[in-house]
Amino acid sequence: MAEALLPFGGSARTQGGSIGQQVLRGATEAQQQQQHGAASDAAGGTQPHAQQAVQQLPQQHQQQPDTLPTAAAMADERQWYAKLSQAGCSRTEQLRVCSHRGRLSVEGLAPPGSLSAYSVLYKAGVSCYDVDFMLTSDGQLLATHPDDLAAALEAAAGSAAAAVGLRSRMRSMTLAELRAAGADEDQFPTADALIKVFAGLLADSGLMWREKREPPYEDIPLLLMDLKAEAFNAGAINGIAAVAQSVRATPHIALLVSSPHQLELVQQHTQWRGPLIQAFMDRDNPNPIVSSIELQPFALLAPSIRMSDAFMAAAGRLGKPLLTWTVDSPADLHRGLELGVNAVVSNAPLALRSVLMDWRDRCSDRQDNAGATG
Repeated sequence: MAEALLPFGGSARTQGGSIGQQVLRGATEAQQQQQHGAASDAAGGTQPHAQQAVQQLPQQHQQQPDTLPTAAAMADERQWYAKLSQAGCSRTEQLRVCSHRGRLSVEGLAPPGSLSAYSVLYKAGVSCYDVDFMLTSDGQLLATHPDDLAAALEAAAGSAAAAVGLRSRMRSMTLAELRAAGADEDQFPTADALIKVFAGLLADSGLMWREKREPPYEDIPLLLMDLKAEAFNAGAINGIAAVAQSVRATPHIALLVSSPHQLELVQQHTQWRGPLIQAFMDRDNPNPIVSSIELQPFALLAPSIRMSDAFMAAAGRLGKPLLTWTVDSPADLHRGLELGVNAVVSNAPLALRSVLMDWRDRCSDRQDNAGATG
């Protein structure tokens, strides 16, 4: 088995390296096609990898700014790199950075959470996404957090008077009513639309998993479905499963489960065949008992970055990929690397990934220097 570095920071186990070569070739071709300017000089500790990624993105995505954490939040990255152990350094080669809610962290590329944002992220090397979904009154799943939808509807209302009550009324609105109120199809896609766009990106890049064996979930592109409140129901889950199967993306569509009740519903009342992810929230209990029997149904584990060291160590011994959230700073990136997690979910994925790639370069230099003086 050969290993090839994937453009999103993982590794693909391939026979003879053929899949890995296709991945690298596809990433290179996509970057060459999308270049539209030379990189500007890095200044004030900003990351050259991030600047390069921004300049390789299509001009049609120069739209609304993403006001969430940006590269400015990474200003203390050198301080945290200096604390990185040799073991942490070695893990920079495999760690993946995933996007929370389709957010980017670089201003002007695409509206966060929009269909166009996922295309931008994928082409910039971020191919795993933790996405919230809410249910409309007519049973449609929208890829958005209720707070994000409410903010958009209130902004579209045009006046404070017109916005009154929208936040409470939106849960009783149909998809058509939400569209008319300002939830446009690109920025607030349905689950069906997002899955199909995601599958198209997989097909175009040659990364659709076709083998019969279980995929290496720590490596392959993933769309994590976090169904909020009443959205977590058998009908919605069966609908997702049907769409995923229709586009042959079942191994890539993962369902987030946060309670025994939800797991029972999935196992006994749905036709779900994709991977399951067990979430752990530090506000509930930062140090729960880890049971290999109870966690057997899950392909991945998703603990908060605030879970205790003891829990993270015990979870890591189970041999399941760890995807931790929400990592928006060099301090938390450092913690994830030292703990040995496989992926981090971030509101600032492009900025965080640029830090990770620079750390990877510096770690390589550190190793070379150690070898030269050893």
